Formats: sequence, C-alpha cells, structure tokens
Amino acid sequence: MRRLATLAIAALLLAGSPAAASCVASSFIEKFAMAEVVAAGRVDRGILPSRTVTFRPVTVFKGELATEVAVRIGPDVGNSGATSVDYDATSGDHVLYLRAVNGVYETNDCSGSHAGAPTSEERAIFGVGAPPHPGSLGGDSATFGLLPFIAAAALAIGAGALFLRAKLVRRAQRGA
Repeated sequence: MRRLATLAIAALLLAGSPAAASCVASSFIEKFAMAEVVAAGRVDRGILPSRTVTFRPVTVFKGELATEVAVRIGPDVGNSGATSVDYDATSGDHVLYLRAVNGVYETNDCSGSHAGAPTSEERAIFGVGAPPHPGSLGGDSATFGLLPFIAAAALAIGAGALFLRAKLVRRAQRGA
C-alpha cells in the first residue's frame, strides 16, 4: 500500500512538468486561429540540443514569413531536454503552424503542424496562399526582426553626432 501511494505521488508530481505535458483536443479551426503564421515548405533537420530546425517556406497561408526561418520544435524548457509535445520535424516537406515565443518561432505536436503537403481541408480554408517575403529584414527573428535594432543603432549614432557637435561648438565659443 505504501509503495502504491509513493507511485501515485510521483506520478502527480511528474504530471506538472513540461516533459509530461500532453495535447488538449482542439479542432483544425482552433489550431489555425491560435497560429500566428501557417506555411508550407521544407524543413532541414537542425542541431538536436537546440531543438531548432531551419524552415524554408514555399507558401505562406497566414501571417508573414521570410524565405528562411529558425523554428524551435517544442516549448522552451532550457537545458532540461525534449518534451512529450516536441514536433517530429524530420527533413522534408511540412505544413507548420507557428507562434512567436520570446522572439523565436515555435511549433509543437499540438499546434496542427504535420509532414507533407496541405490537406484538402487546409487547402479549402487557406486557398492558394502567398510566397514568403524574400527581402524581409525579419530573417529568423519572429517578433521584431532586425528593423528595431537598425533603428536603435541609427538613433545612437545620431545622438552621438549631436553630442559631439554641441561639444565642438562650446569649445569653439570658449576659444573665440
């Protein structure tokens, strides 16, 4: 009896960890609504410890995406390894349902992502889609891309130039 109680407590404690997570049943429409981006393209297997793959979309059905993005295949769990909801992103064609999480695109086994081409149900809802944006500054940064960094650098350079100019003008006024 004691052993059974110990096993039950251990099972309850493990159920709360990310590795013991499982998918909540949701419809195709709910999965589509929860995704920020849905695209069909090619997955290249990434480095396993990072749990990240390179995705090259061919057709974007929802949202906007660059021609190449890094996609995490499960929740960010730090160094604790894989989870039970990690997406099996083997090399090949996939339809990925993506969400931006902490500036990185993420998919998982519960999102609706799947290997192969779009299903007939997806084609009926998505239509023909659009190509990815080849000139996107976003690259593999999901939320903001490079644009804010470029703007911040330009502002810093501008502020530095104004500070230097003001200092030179003051120095010239003292010398005159």
